[in-house]
Amino acid sequence: MGRLFRKLCFVLTFVMSVSTLQVADVYADETVNRPAPQPKELTGIQITGVDIPVGGAALDKAATITSAEGESWDIPVIWMDETGAIATVAEAGKRYIPTFALHVPAQFVIKGMSASGKFPVGFPAFLTVQGTDKFIYTVDPSTQIIYIFCAPGYVAGPAGYTPGQDPVKTVQDESNNSSADKDDSRKLSLLEKYCAQSAIDHFQDYPDFLEWLIDVLINEIQPQAVSLLVDGFPAFKEASQNGELSSKIGLYIYYKTGSINGEAIGSTPAVAMFDGSLVNDRFRLTMAVNAEYIETEYDETTGQWSIKPESRDMLDNTIVHEMFHGFSFDYTRCGTMGSFFGAEDLGYPNWFIEGSATAVENAYQYHYNELTYLMSDDWNVVPDPYDKDSVKYGYDNETLAGDSFKLNDSKKSTVSAYTSGYLAVVYLGYLDAKSRGLNVDRPDGTYDIDIIRDGVNDIYRRLHGTGDGSDSDTLDSIIKDISDFSGTQDFQDRFITNDDGSLTFTTNYLNMLNSIDTSADPAVECANGSLLLGNDEQAVNSPLKKGERPGDPEVYRVQDDQGSAVSDVSDVRANTTGGTSVVGDGTYYFLAEDKDEPAAAAKSDPAALFAEVPPAAEISAVETPVVEAPTGEVPVVETFAAQTPVAEIPVVETPVVETPVVEAAAAQTPVVEIPTVEESAEETPAEEAPEAETPAA
Repeated sequence: MGRLFRKLCFVLTFVMSVSTLQVADVYADETVNRPAPQPKELTGIQITGVDIPVGGAALDKAATITSAEGESWDIPVIWMDETGAIATVAEAGKRYIPTFALHVPAQFVIKGMSASGKFPVGFPAFLTVQGTDKFIYTVDPSTQIIYIFCAPGYVAGPAGYTPGQDPVKTVQDESNNSSADKDDSRKLSLLEKYCAQSAIDHFQDYPDFLEWLIDVLINEIQPQAVSLLVDGFPAFKEASQNGELSSKIGLYIYYKTGSINGEAIGSTPAVAMFDGSLVNDRFRLTMAVNAEYIETEYDETTGQWSIKPESRDMLDNTIVHEMFHGFSFDYTRCGTMGSFFGAEDLGYPNWFIEGSATAVENAYQYHYNELTYLMSDDWNVVPDPYDKDSVKYGYDNETLAGDSFKLNDSKKSTVSAYTSGYLAVVYLGYLDAKSRGLNVDRPDGTYDIDIIRDGVNDIYRRLHGTGDGSDSDTLDSIIKDISDFSGTQDFQDRFITNDDGSLTFTTNYLNMLNSIDTSADPAVECANGSLLLGNDEQAVNSPLKKGERPGDPEVYRVQDDQGSAVSDVSDVRANTTGGTSVVGDGTYYFLAEDKDEPAAAAKSDPAALFAEVPPAAEISAVETPVVEAPTGEVPVVETFAAQTPVAEIPVVETPVVETPVVEAAAAQTPVVEIPTVEESAEETPAEEAPEAETPAA
């Protein structure tokens, strides 16, 4: 490997000199002293025009850059064989790796380029099929040329291509992909793309039910949920425009039991869950729906399926809740994922993760039974309106079922994680808005819900940071900045129990929701509670509109393929976000040996970071106990699936090249950010078919 790397360094030096000569004439036609025209904005940058190496055939010397606007230009390509030698003709039985010298002509600019000059680039299909998503790149500031070549660790692996072999078959054989036994000439059916065998078997006697459910999820419920979150949180809107939220997710429908990325699901009662997992150095996203909890009706006259109103409301709100988790996996991945691996400095407390997602669904309706414990200090009498004494008494004492409201118990109590977490996140949004001088207090003593949502938006924006994320804040620093609390621990220790401000706000906020008139619709028993709904929109059961089909969202579109979808957000950017006490450094090193340097310790020996981590099977399914729900409702709880991170092993040696490596280039210097490219879905184990039943009635 050392010899190969030294050869790779030589190749890089050679490529930089050769490619500079080859593209030097690009700027030759510019006229001196003539005002430059306004640069044209381009999107969807792709590298095309490079073919799979074929034994005995010449290797391509050039590739073509294309954009969604139809613009194109050529760039040089240099090939290296598995020994590190420059190659011009392929030999059967050898692997070849291309090196690209990418430049952006002066008459163009790239839309969505970050402050540091980064932008995404798509690669030829045969490279993405082989799983080539690891690249080394460097920039020559004088020519604005980006040199991209495959990392040396892939030379002997499946990322290379052996002429004469079927590349798809090769990667299937080596990766145990779920498509390994699939005839690639046969198009997958709709059910094969999105359904577990358990669902296919269970509903085999019900014509077109699963096809109908897939259509409703993909074209109605899921895009509405995504659009609500993007429109409701300007931070998400900006991230979607900057390529900082994935364009796609996977969809997986199962019945009682299933498997995502090799991990079994279904042990916790839930109508839906969102899975974010690091698998083979790729971050994968999946929305999973358990059809067991969808109560349906079938009209024999029209031949149409429908979901019963209460079940549909539950599904709608759960999808909104779960999609917020989906956004968090990309937008604040460091803090969201860190919580699964015991990295307390990075990982957010459970009440913040679940409270944020609960804040966008029907929180007051769903958790009303629990909140009645905060209405009276005598639980043997009919509840009265909330007052400070009853709220404090209820918060400080367990429910009759033994559940705790206290934020410090959020790891073991769903009431704490979801109900108190919701109240805590809403209060933090209030504090943030107040700290910025926003008029969140209304003249009638109530609060402006839209402005509270703006406060939550600002908190997430600060956790994410701008540009390359180098200005990301931590949850500790934000809480300290917007309040009198010293940080996260102090906040969760004193919330309601020993802080009059939070006690007063919580009491007033609950009374505000409790006083909202819902009598106009007999189906609505109390206010919704979602921050996505303003004060005058609370008398509904769901923020989604039944029958509304908004079209494809900008982000998190359900992919037209089976299995989990690889997030196309830069892993470095996703992991350069704020945690609880520290900010991630862009790697997957969640578990650090030194708390003072949590994201950088032991990089010379990545395996040491995970020496004490339980096997993936023990930690991959972080299950939440069943939440008490009002009669007739399905608990809205989910399993956050997460697999043991596979650390990226850094290059030990530094290439010696004439042009210095620029890690944080100026804004005018385009630095390519290589997106993670989707590979075929992981194998889903066959499931036992449950006993034949009719759809839930």
